Amino acid sequence: MANYPLMHHTNETEEVFKVVGYVRISEEDRIVNKQTSIDNQMTLIKDFCLKRKWNLVQIYEDRNLSGGDRFRKGFTDMVRGVIKSTEVIFIVVKDQDRFARDTGYFIDTLKDLEAHGKKVFSIMKNDYLSQDDLGDVVKAVVDAQYIIRSRKETKQVYENKKEEGLPPFRAPYGYECKNKQWVLDRRKAKKVQIVCEDYINGVRFKETTFNLSIAKALYYRIIQNALNEIYTGDIFYLNKVKDSLGKVVRVEPVRYKGKHNPIISDYVQSKIIEKYKTHPQYEYNNSRKKAVVGE
Repeated sequence: MANYPLMHHTNETEEVFKVVGYVRISEEDRIVNKQTSIDNQMTLIKDFCLKRKWNLVQIYEDRNLSGGDRFRKGFTDMVRGVIKSTEVIFIVVKDQDRFARDTGYFIDTLKDLEAHGKKVFSIMKNDYLSQDDLGDVVKAVVDAQYIIRSRKETKQVYENKKEEGLPPFRAPYGYECKNKQWVLDRRKAKKVQIVCEDYINGVRFKETTFNLSIAKALYYRIIQNALNEIYTGDIFYLNKVKDSLGKVVRVEPVRYKGKHNPIISDYVQSKIIEKYKTHPQYEYNNSRKKAVVGE
């Protein structure tokens, strides 16, 4: 919960409104709109009240709680405090979705506030919330559920592709994507083979990139793909595991056998790995376990 000092005005004849703000975010909100955050909502409310010359006396907050949850401490404390207050006129929120998603609770709370002469002002609507906004509440719930369901379906698609040996990302250099599978791009695949052979034989990358007319970045991306065994038939990527707050807590490597044809042999693959381990950056790169896949 954050408190802000009263905003003083030079015009003593101007009517001064005392208001409170309310901000909320849930795990679902992070999926629907990653730009939504407690800090962003607070800044929006503070700036809006300053522009309107309203006295923002306090901002209540709820973190990681759904708008359909009726037992939100910040929300409950705010409603009770506003009803009891003889000075606070209304509540300021970013939009109705921040206020409540439970349709019944939305109406009951509005009625309770209005019975005590209090209202809820939506910045995005630029007006007070009313029972007419019930349709928006329902739509917000449906939209959120759809996006969450879509995310689960996407995860299932990845699992199905893994079982079928199909790639979940675009084709790396040397391949092209056809019918959801990686197929050889003969011209690029030949360049991959030359890069790998030159690397094993100790040819300087400048000479190789010049002869093949490729960029330095592409040269090293090819080597990295080879190290990840993509050019010998594997599919490899890094899966970011996030907690309920959307923060990445760990990175898990995912590897399985693909259906695409190899570009280099297992022998060339082993020689590349052997050569790479002699590189002074090997220990550093290995400890970080970073990988670049595809283009």
